Amino acid sequence: DFQRALDKLQQLVIQRLLELTKVNMAGTGYKLSVHIGKAIKAWSKAIASALNEYNNLVPLMTPPTPCLQWNDIVHYSFLSEFELLKHSHSQQDILCKPWMVPGNHEVAAKYFKLKHAYEELQRLNVEIC
Repeated sequence: DFQRALDKLQQLVIQRLLELTKVNMAGTGYKLSVHIGKAIKAWSKAIASALNEYNNLVPLMTPPTPCLQWNDIVHYSFLSEFELLKHSHSQQDILCKPWMVPGNHEVAAKYFKLKHAYEELQRLNVEIC
């Protein structure tokens, strides 16, 4: 039960973090941002439910596992801040994945900014002509 609750909570929080990243990406249109915002609100309800289930099972664990508060989860902005990923109870070692390396985050962000800058230059050149 605990492993299932932990996996569900991880899945929902990671989905929320990835959607938040998508909203902040350059080139995300207004309609897509609104759609993602609605999805994030729905995930928030699911996360609250999963968090309650997780916290109800925490006292039963050996070794002890820390309880989480809603405010802790809401303030996560990067996967590396998500403490549950570091628990030994987790089946998958997500922290070893290439997309978890902070340098890779920076490179990807710079790549998309550069790509968007070229698109913006083309758009501006059309407007000038």
